[in-house]
Amino acid sequence: MFTQAHLLHERGLTSGQVLLNCYGVPFPFEIFILNESGKLANRFPVDFTNQPWKLISSQVKDSAQVHLSSMAKLEQVILDRDPDLVPLALLVDSSALHGGKLVCYRLTELSAGRSTVYSLPRCLPPDTDAVRAGESFLSVMHEHHASVHDQWQRRLDSVSNRGDGSMDEGTVAEARAWLNDIEDLQQQVVQRSA
Repeated sequence: MFTQAHLLHERGLTSGQVLLNCYGVPFPFEIFILNESGKLANRFPVDFTNQPWKLISSQVKDSAQVHLSSMAKLEQVILDRDPDLVPLALLVDSSALHGGKLVCYRLTELSAGRSTVYSLPRCLPPDTDAVRAGESFLSVMHEHHASVHDQWQRRLDSVSNRGDGSMDEGTVAEARAWLNDIEDLQQQVVQRSA
């Protein structure tokens, strides 16, 4: 699919057209706005999948450039189990809401014009189906990062927050900045959808 995406980019197709050609369904604005923001790589404490994110990039020419990381293997297991799922990211803070879960779109939902997100536990126990996590990827990201922020704020405010491993104000401020960034991206989706 990476080779196909690269050839489509070379023909001048937009990222939306590339994903439509690769998956057969239109993707929501949120995925393109997040990609265009440049915040995929290092901004959020999230492990993004290879597909669809690297299909959007005209830099990836073939699957050989996507090494067989644990994420690539996890993506393949999910696709083998349920080809209707499009894995998006692993929300890594397992103590937070949606944490330790791999969040995905469903092709059937996308084809119906919905950006509903589903999740699976990272460990993928047998006979575990994806469950509805939220109305969109950015809404689930917001819920997750709000939960992280709230936990870190409570730790900062705790009387026992002393010594090694204690929470500092800078770390809590960083979590607040993640929320601000996500809220900004959500506003951009609303504006582009209008």
